Amino acid sequence: MLVLVLFTVCALIVAFARVREKQIFLYLLQGVFFLRPLDELEKEEYKARSSASLLFLLLFFTVTAGTIYWMFFVQLPSSHWQALVLPAFMPAVYFIYQLLMTSIAARVSGNSETVRELNYFSILLAQFFGLVFLVEFFVSYFQPEFIERSAWVIGITYLIYLILRFLRGFWIAMNQGVPWYYIILYFWTLEILPLLIVAKLLYYEEFQIWIG
Repeated sequence: MLVLVLFTVCALIVAFARVREKQIFLYLLQGVFFLRPLDELEKEEYKARSSASLLFLLLFFTVTAGTIYWMFFVQLPSSHWQALVLPAFMPAVYFIYQLLMTSIAARVSGNSETVRELNYFSILLAQFFGLVFLVEFFVSYFQPEFIERSAWVIGITYLIYLILRFLRGFWIAMNQGVPWYYIILYFWTLEILPLLIVAKLLYYEEFQIWIG
């Protein structure tokens, strides 16, 4: 029942966002896969702080939390559901952490234009993958016999999400004249390494149960 409510909420979010911005799906595709810069998309009035954009971010937070919660819940006894609350919100927390770290990097380096472009792409990417996760979650829920395989598919999808952000961030920074070794140092020390440490120290047992 809870999952059906989640699907209803996600469908309403998509519908309201589509009403607020009729070209939102086109903008997301162009921004993620056609390397359209921030200035071009903003000229077409798709802004990161628009109501449609905020709704799609809400979709990403909601569907990732719901997916992780349900995937773990199927594997764990119902008496342990409280242990799933923190892991469920890790994608949302990590997304906010990424934006925060790049903003701090902008203040330290003074290269605000690069960080502005990267943060905008991060928002577009999260919005696009919110839709992807919603479709995968929907299929997984109604095909429970493939739950273990679906968990791998969703996990690989999230990995692709992270890789795309790294590659596009690398491309944006290189175009702004940032040395490649600074880019790799930033991503490794401030984004990738903290994620690995948190996953290992806090959620090792849960992840082991999830992946079997």
